[in-house]
Amino acid sequence: HSQGGPQGLATTDGVAGVPVLSFGEAETGDSLKGGIRLPAAVMFGPGGNMEVTYMGGNEWDQTASVESDPAGTATLYSLISNFGTSPNGGFDDTDRSVSQTIHGESKFHSGEWNYRRRSMGQYGRFQSSWLVGLRYVRFDSTLNYSAMGLPNNTITSSLPRYFSSSDKVKNNLFGPQAGVDLWWNVRPGINLGVGVKGAWVQNDSKRQTIMTGNSLSGFATPGSVILEETRRKGTVLGEIEATAIYRISHSWSAKASYHLLAADDVVFGNVDVPAARDFVSGSTIREPSFARDSLVVQGATIGAEYMW
Repeated sequence: HSQGGPQGLATTDGVAGVPVLSFGEAETGDSLKGGIRLPAAVMFGPGGNMEVTYMGGNEWDQTASVESDPAGTATLYSLISNFGTSPNGGFDDTDRSVSQTIHGESKFHSGEWNYRRRSMGQYGRFQSSWLVGLRYVRFDSTLNYSAMGLPNNTITSSLPRYFSSSDKVKNNLFGPQAGVDLWWNVRPGINLGVGVKGAWVQNDSKRQTIMTGNSLSGFATPGSVILEETRRKGTVLGEIEATAIYRISHSWSAKASYHLLAADDVVFGNVDVPAARDFVSGSTIREPSFARDSLVVQGATIGAEYMW
């Protein structure tokens, strides 16, 4: 799937120094992950079908980290302090680190219920259909960013300086959809088809941000904060499908498809720099922003179809 959320540099070695870690190194959607697609259809009058389809179960994760060189030296600086320049020398927890890590996760699920109406062209060479129904898509995105410093915190200098930001977003897109498809009966038992669907959906984006740190006062007091919010926004969703079917027998067929699904105004896991700066500096924390981006999920399926 396409990647949203923060882009660019996350960590430098030295104040405004050499780039050593970027968010692009922990992109979750740049590899194929297995899932399933399970459709079922029942005839509902002449030329009509009632259909239910589930597609998803795909899960992605990616981790990228960097350690200071030489190991154990506090030379890593974070984007939260603009790489040690604001304030000068950075913050106690997010900067002067010995290691920093980015970890991303994402999950995808889709369900739909449709009524489809079919029609046959002359001589049976071509067949088409239209459908109307309901579509639900769930896309979860998580981004964790952490920094670990020297074990010289508290009065007894016994605890490490650390910072962690965990941002979890659950996008729930639901609404009505419509679509059409066209099939070419190449020869008996071989069919090629292409279909498109479009939906107007409401995206209920539920976001939870958890930040923890260990130098939050003059006495190096550890603490954490949890920020939760849900926002709703109307948007659009579309899918393109290309399919080939080879009929083995009256009941069994082999089937392969390519799918591309796109949705606008999807929220991805993020590192909210203003909220993190407020947290580590002891200021009133601003609500993290809902940065929206487009989501494109694509992949192929191969399997069997049974008809009774």
